[in-house]
Amino acid sequence: MEILENVDLTPFNSFRVKAKAKFFVRLRTIKDAENFSRSDKFDKSRLFILGGGSNVLFTKDFDGTVVLTDLKGIRYKMISEDFITVEAMAGENWSRFVEICLNNKLYGLENLADIPGTVGAA
Repeated sequence: MEILENVDLTPFNSFRVKAKAKFFVRLRTIKDAENFSRSDKFDKSRLFILGGGSNVLFTKDFDGTVVLTDLKGIRYKMISEDFITVEAMAGENWSRFVEICLNNKLYGLENLADIPGTVGAA
């Protein structure tokens, strides 16, 4: 995990508004999240948790830490013949997640397809 300074947020929001984050961290693993939660940037800085950036409009630079949730992974757990639990990490693309569920005949999310963003934001 690396905490960067003065990061351009243009690629992280769908409006492509130019703004900078004083600090920026990308969480790719659970260990990254654990380490970040123990860091001084977690305790002493304003935090902004960012998913896919599709519902975000930056109007100015952010004087704090932007935390990009980029954790990936989807798994299924059979509860019974009639029930399956699906777990998805926050950084998974929402539309991709819905598509994977449908391709595996796990119905119920089909009306929520093509919504931009991530599972964590949903």
